[in-house]
Amino acid sequence: MCLTYKRRGFCNLAILVTAHSFKKAFRKMLRSKSILPYLILSCSILHVKCLNLNDRCSNPDGDSGRCVHLRGCPPLREIYTKPVVTYQESSFLSDSRCGMDGRIPLVCCVSPDSETSTSAPGGDTCGVDYSERIWGGNETDLDEFPWTALIRYRRTNGVLTFNCGGSLINSRYVITAAHCFNERPGIQV
Repeated sequence: MCLTYKRRGFCNLAILVTAHSFKKAFRKMLRSKSILPYLILSCSILHVKCLNLNDRCSNPDGDSGRCVHLRGCPPLREIYTKPVVTYQESSFLSDSRCGMDGRIPLVCCVSPDSETSTSAPGGDTCGVDYSERIWGGNETDLDEFPWTALIRYRRTNGVLTFNCGGSLINSRYVITAAHCFNERPGIQV
């Protein structure tokens, strides 16, 4: 009988082997008269950090990153797809594992372009955005998306305009973007 345990922050994962090596080892065990090889194979456990998808993590170098699927981490995926890897690369890739998403292994990925900053942006650039507010929008039919709201404004001269949209979050409230009300003095909704 095999007993496995879970320590805080760690989970148990069965060791992954290739089909060829498993088949070869299994044939050898069948020829053996001892039950020990069966127990060793069935009780082989690998302890790795047990994090969930997108949890914060640290890679083997101590750099902070996110626990993601290997395919979503270009630096580690590049190592994984190389035809020949060094021992250091193999160890780094193995030690970068941080959990499982179902049956899919997760790795701690440090994105080269995502650096953490503790300083706030300058006052002259913070919150200023002169770009188009709708990106890639499509015209829709009336009632096609019943949870959307079109916000109508009454200007100071009495003219009614539609300048923003929002989403119904319950029977009484609409959530919208801050720019829909910011810097619009004298406008009634």
